[in-house]
Amino acid sequence: MKIRNRLTLNFTITVAIIFFIVLLSIYYFASLYRRIDFYEHVKERAFVAATIYLEADEMAKQAYEKFRVKYQETLPDEVIQVYDKDNKHAFIAASSALFFPDNKIEEIRKKKELSYTIGNRQVVGIYYNDNQGDFVIIASAIDESGYDKVRILGVIMILAYLLSLIIIFFTGRFFSKKALEPINDVVSKVRKITASNLHLRVPEGNGTDEIATLAITFNNMLERLELAFEMQKTFVSNSSHELRTPLTSIIGNIEVVLSKSRTEDEYKSTLSNILSEAMQIDEITTDLLSLAEIEMNGINIPKEEIRLDEIIWDIKEEFKKHNPNGSEIEVRFFNLPIDSKGLVIHANRNLLMRALLNILTNASKFSDNKPVIISLDCNNAFNIIKIEDQGIGISESDLKQIFVPFYRASNARQYSGHGLGLSLADKIFKIYGASLHVVSKTGLGSVFTVNFPTENF
Repeated sequence: MKIRNRLTLNFTITVAIIFFIVLLSIYYFASLYRRIDFYEHVKERAFVAATIYLEADEMAKQAYEKFRVKYQETLPDEVIQVYDKDNKHAFIAASSALFFPDNKIEEIRKKKELSYTIGNRQVVGIYYNDNQGDFVIIASAIDESGYDKVRILGVIMILAYLLSLIIIFFTGRFFSKKALEPINDVVSKVRKITASNLHLRVPEGNGTDEIATLAITFNNMLERLELAFEMQKTFVSNSSHELRTPLTSIIGNIEVVLSKSRTEDEYKSTLSNILSEAMQIDEITTDLLSLAEIEMNGINIPKEEIRLDEIIWDIKEEFKKHNPNGSEIEVRFFNLPIDSKGLVIHANRNLLMRALLNILTNASKFSDNKPVIISLDCNNAFNIIKIEDQGIGISESDLKQIFVPFYRASNARQYSGHGLGLSLADKIFKIYGASLHVVSKTGLGSVFTVNFPTENF
């Protein structure tokens, strides 16, 4: 069922129930008022009868005539019966008497006044003490006019209820259509959006209601999708280039060496070049596999307790082992906690070493082996590792994409590499709740900051 029909149906049912309760309450109280009002009339007739037949000898002539005229204004199907102390009829104001058992008459004597119903007939009995004796007067009548009025009221209410339901249904349908028109606009716009025009956005309306919130959320999703598509395009383009370059070199070297007979030294030189290019392909594929593994199984990678101060010394030693002619690494420590437990995190040593080595290697490479500073600063919230270089820096436009796989800054093309190191490092840090930030200016160097939340480990 469409939302429009569901809203209309729910609205109609809800209003119908409320309206039914209201009309039922009106009908009930109208019936109650009719019954109470008619009881008062019947009670009045009982007192009039008492005055006419029991107090006539004590009343002035004018007053007696007034009550007698009033007595002649009878109610529909009125019956008035007077019983003496022995429960015998003293007077019957009807062509035929109604039967009232002695226990009912005695109940009236006891309660002084009693009202009840026999079928459609309403009965009022009163106990009346007079100089002539003790009497029970029972007056009864049928409120034919009142019943007709209530019956007509019920018919009118039923007709009004049915007509109102029709009006409510179509009114609800109209307003639900008006309310959902912005959603229809969003749907029509969304249908026009494809992979080739992700720059399109849906209308956000007034920006305050729920539909506007939906549109804003959808636009934010489109922005993320557009960025993801752009990153994918960049990834495919750069990965194709990075893989094609060594493959082209390998194929070219093989074609050259096969074109004619070569000396042993020429074969060795060619094979050395092929080996170098193959190792580059192996490095790229290894990094790609590492990225894929981290994205799929990052949370499940085994962890161990690692002291950050110790791993910094290990990184320095590892760097010098693989880069004997690389930058001089200066290690600095600030605000180290008294308790060494404050330096401990839970992570995978190999992954963490690899992430920090990637940044340190880039710092050395892009600063032409100038000195690099790696520091550890501790406070209550974070353990902060900084790697500072004096290299070529990164432009503001490139900073937004340096963590995209295979992306390389415009001023880094002359340096070797394939643009996977920072992307891999960023994903590794995120596994352990750490964040990687970069501050850089072209020609002045870069500062990479890794924040490890102390409470997350």
